[in-house]
Amino acid sequence: MKNNNFNKAIQHFRNTVFYANITSILNKIRYPYSTPAKDQTIYIDPTNVNHILTPHFCADLSVEGTYVRGGQWDTVHENESMMLVANLSESINSRGILPIENYGLYTSMLAHFEHKVPWEDTDFYNWIIKQNISAKSPTLYQRFQSQNDIKNRLNYIDELYNNIKINGYKETSDPILIDITRDGTLVLDDGRHRLIIAKILDIAEIPAQILVRHSIWQKIREGVANGELQEPIIENVVVESHPDIYVQ
Repeated sequence: MKNNNFNKAIQHFRNTVFYANITSILNKIRYPYSTPAKDQTIYIDPTNVNHILTPHFCADLSVEGTYVRGGQWDTVHENESMMLVANLSESINSRGILPIENYGLYTSMLAHFEHKVPWEDTDFYNWIIKQNISAKSPTLYQRFQSQNDIKNRLNYIDELYNNIKINGYKETSDPILIDITRDGTLVLDDGRHRLIIAKILDIAEIPAQILVRHSIWQKIREGVANGELQEPIIENVVVESHPDIYVQ
């Protein structure tokens, strides 16, 4: 019980702005030439984001910061599938990245917007209904008290799609949050509706902020920034064209 309370306290601390600020100071010390900037916005091609992190880091870390994390969190789960990025209670039992074509929300939105399938006939809608019937602990799509509540949520997605289709992806919109794996792969952390819509509408470029970089990738950034790494291709990444690396 004491360990459980301690772990909860640590998790809560990591989700504070104070922790984000401490991390920022430590990053300046560890990576003086390529210090991760917490407010930096980069512009990315949505077609280059083809994996989703699950469960996402933004549930554990304050989005006011940017972080460097080692470990196996960037392991690809090729044969797993999931409807929503939420927690560890579904099919994936450890943090990893999921191909977007295995993501039920993506395939359902694709069916709805590209192939005009009514929401009620999508896997996503049926999943929401099932979650609300069997829910023991509420998550985002288990909080609805009626069919009307569910329809209001789906109408919000429709309105978001139509707004972006008509008005474009406004720079004033919140950037999506991405993570970067050890080999430079861009992975979605948060902003799933906006990314999926951008993909469906073939939008060329959208704003993004980086929440987590793998420690191996961050070492590559530091090596390029301080001049120790000068090869045009490092770890199969074309350095000069990567949006997270700036070659002087």
